[in-house]
Amino acid sequence: MTTLVLLPGMDGTGALFAPLLQALSPEIQPVVITYPSNERLGYAELVELVEKQLPTATDYVLLGESFSGPIATLLAGRNPPGLRALILACSFVRTPRPVLAPFRPLTRLLPNPALALGPLSFALMGKHATPPLRRALAEAISSVDPGVMRHRAAAALSADASNSLATVRCPVLYLQANEDRVIPIRCAAEVQRLCPQTHIASLPGPHFLLQTQAAAAAERIEAFIAGALNADRQ
Repeated sequence: MTTLVLLPGMDGTGALFAPLLQALSPEIQPVVITYPSNERLGYAELVELVEKQLPTATDYVLLGESFSGPIATLLAGRNPPGLRALILACSFVRTPRPVLAPFRPLTRLLPNPALALGPLSFALMGKHATPPLRRALAEAISSVDPGVMRHRAAAALSADASNSLATVRCPVLYLQANEDRVIPIRCAAEVQRLCPQTHIASLPGPHFLLQTQAAAAAERIEAFIAGALNADRQ
């Protein structure tokens, strides 16, 4: 049994991991960490929140999806004793859209995401959207304070965990969605440049890769974990 600690996307609810959890083998023991829905916490505060919830009695693999990539990377950069591998899913270590960084103060003017579900669904899922996934997205977004979502968007525009990534010693997998409208393809290359032991696995699908292509993503995740643990035993 392998413990897989999952850090959620910008909504922070963890509810959107449901398709992946259903696709994972019984040999994987998932631990989903959630973020407060009404507290405006930045990356530093979220790192401390997550660190307190990491397993202490067992080895584990850490997965950061999208917004949580910098959190997972900052923690992995500390090389905690139980960490055996790091997975970044459709994510980044530095702000994925540097050209937007100067407009960070304007994130407070962003509309309530719950009122823009159509465009949001298209950006995250594109042609792969289904009614159940749209409902899941709507429920997750509506459960989070809009101000919290804006605060996290601002944090993403100033994120930089590159120094931490350069100190990561465990195996790293980057799951890349080749139809991603949110995270540019260059983000995967940047991760590999900073951390040469990174393996990039590109899968067909949108930014919501773990939701729309759960079976394929689970297969890649499990194969990577098996390889990482076998290498660790040798």
